[in-house]
Amino acid sequence: MDRELQQLLIGSLLGDGSFVSSGGRSVNYYLSIAHKSGQRKYLEYKLSILSKHGLASKIIERTYKDKRFKKGEYTECRIKTRLHPIFTEIRNKYYDDTGHKRVRYEFIKDIDPLGLAIWYMDDGYVTKNSCIFSSCSFTIEEQEILSKVLLEKFNLHFTVGKNDNSM
Repeated sequence: MDRELQQLLIGSLLGDGSFVSSGGRSVNYYLSIAHKSGQRKYLEYKLSILSKHGLASKIIERTYKDKRFKKGEYTECRIKTRLHPIFTEIRNKYYDDTGHKRVRYEFIKDIDPLGLAIWYMDDGYVTKNSCIFSSCSFTIEEQEILSKVLLEKFNLHFTVGKNDNSM
């Protein structure tokens, strides 16, 4: 696997990607990534990486009616890759029995600036005084692993669990 695909997979595991079964008799999983329609160019960038490896599909745009949103609706753009053993391997190693993503040092230790950028674009934001990753789906222990890797690799210091399990 080349570096660019590896970093997309690391960033997607930490961020907005989901490794999903298509059900039925299929043995392998696919990667599903969705963003709001305003981030379509970003999704197209991810799609270009997947296309180089013959894993891409087309972008599907869908609007959901929901009164929780300002305009009463939400439009997303989504890609679902082709089924592939690499996605199955990631799903089997880095998801628990209840279907939740888990952080394992052996997978994220190789994160580089591209993987960090993908994760940040998916789940990061800036406040007045800091940069925060929405990592509330991960345990405090997993956030500590992430914090350790960010310190080792990038000399970035994160406080764990201060904002609803964000770091």
